[in-house]
Amino acid sequence: MTRSIYSRKVQGEKSLVPGGCNSTLQTVFRECLRCGRCGEQCSFLRRYGHPGEIAAQHLQDPSTHLQTGYFCSLCRLCTQSCPKSLPVARMFLELRRKAVKTSRGHFREHIPLRFFERVGNSRLFSIRYIPKGCDTLFFPGCTLPGIRPGQTMALYDDLRKILPKLGIVLECCNKPSHDLGRQERFAAMFLAKVDELKKRGVKNILTGCPSCLQVFQKYGDGLRTSLAYSRLDRSRPPRDGILGAEEKVTIHDPCTARFMPEVHREIRELVGRSGKKLCEMDHSSDTTFCCGEGGGAARLGQGNGDQWRQKRMAEVGGHTMITYCAGCTVSLQGEKTIHLIDLLYPELATPKDQRGGWRAYLNRLWVKKKIGEFSR
Repeated sequence: MTRSIYSRKVQGEKSLVPGGCNSTLQTVFRECLRCGRCGEQCSFLRRYGHPGEIAAQHLQDPSTHLQTGYFCSLCRLCTQSCPKSLPVARMFLELRRKAVKTSRGHFREHIPLRFFERVGNSRLFSIRYIPKGCDTLFFPGCTLPGIRPGQTMALYDDLRKILPKLGIVLECCNKPSHDLGRQERFAAMFLAKVDELKKRGVKNILTGCPSCLQVFQKYGDGLRTSLAYSRLDRSRPPRDGILGAEEKVTIHDPCTARFMPEVHREIRELVGRSGKKLCEMDHSSDTTFCCGEGGGAARLGQGNGDQWRQKRMAEVGGHTMITYCAGCTVSLQGEKTIHLIDLLYPELATPKDQRGGWRAYLNRLWVKKKIGEFSR
């Protein structure tokens, strides 16, 4: 039987025990200052009120605000803005989990997200290549191979020059289930994955996506995890052909990496080696804005996703915006938005691969085929 994720403490976070206490809600209720700082940038909180008020209403009537949690992007800008760093997003995640347990957390608008996850772990789209003696895996995630298939395999090839026994796993990290509050499914799927990898001798995970990085760091049960780009040969500078004569660029940090200062530092060091001048946006690193797709909130309407995107694009200032999250690349897509991997392998950029959609599934099948060739 798969071990229960509910009994674990991960980086100070205790997951909601089924049928258990409302500890996070009580913490937010008791300690929220009602100062309004968390709502200054967040239209969701401006609409529904201070986190302390929401927590109080739910504790008084447990049927209140269960579904409200699904309108939160879970981006954690509220925690960054809070004078007491209260876990507001975690509170809304717990409300989602309670909604699922009481059969009030199922929305047809989330079907595409659940399908995306199911496909990512299906036999048709997933593959594991773990050679003998392998203790480190490249985990590119779902979206990156879908929108940058050639660059994904080029990155793997370069990493293998540094780590000759590097394996690769093309699967989903199950973040959709986690963020939608489907915690029992997440626990069953993700922990089974972790257990199997550890049995095969895997100790380290290099992810192509900060969302996968976040999941493995929180729930990887001892697996050491970092972004794959940080392991590249530092003597090899990015090739800036995709930027042309442009002298200045800016960086969009995904909200999943909000509290990862070492990642912010590594990405900026890598971009800096391109020779371009970096112009930071007003909201970057730990104050970054969500791209609009966080937590699946945009799928339920209310305009939260569009407002986040508009806020983000308003700060770009006409520069090329580089991000290192494939999901953000799709959400913020445009002529001035590129993925970090485009700097590394500009010669492999193909316009038809850029924006996801049905073509992304064909691209992932192509990546799976290329991985399969290593097993022969």
